[in-house]
Amino acid sequence: EAAAIGALKSIGLAQALFREADLEQDGELDYGTLKELGDAGLIDQDLADGTRNGYVFEAFASTTVPEFLWYATAKPSEPGVTGDRFFGTTHEGVTFMGTKGPLVIDPETCDSPVRAVSL
Repeated sequence: EAAAIGALKSIGLAQALFREADLEQDGELDYGTLKELGDAGLIDQDLADGTRNGYVFEAFASTTVPEFLWYATAKPSEPGVTGDRFFGTTHEGVTFMGTKGPLVIDPETCDSPVRAVSL
């Protein structure tokens, strides 16, 4: 679980670097997916592929304002075996967790889930 939290922090740093350097070279300062962060060399290939240390990761830019908002989640690949808690983070830089199942984050607003606890 500590490794999952660390990976989310790495994703947050990678998102900031990706956006500010326009690493897609498309003229838009927006956030990226795990694949884009990996292709840019900002995270390692395991994390870019979405798995690391028994957790499954996802990261997306907002569907409505990708230049300002993003989120990432981490869920155990085998709940109860590889981990008991579910984690997430957003553009706000806050890491949060839940225990009742995968965290659902609105893809438009990227708001932290109501049932999550900030770490």
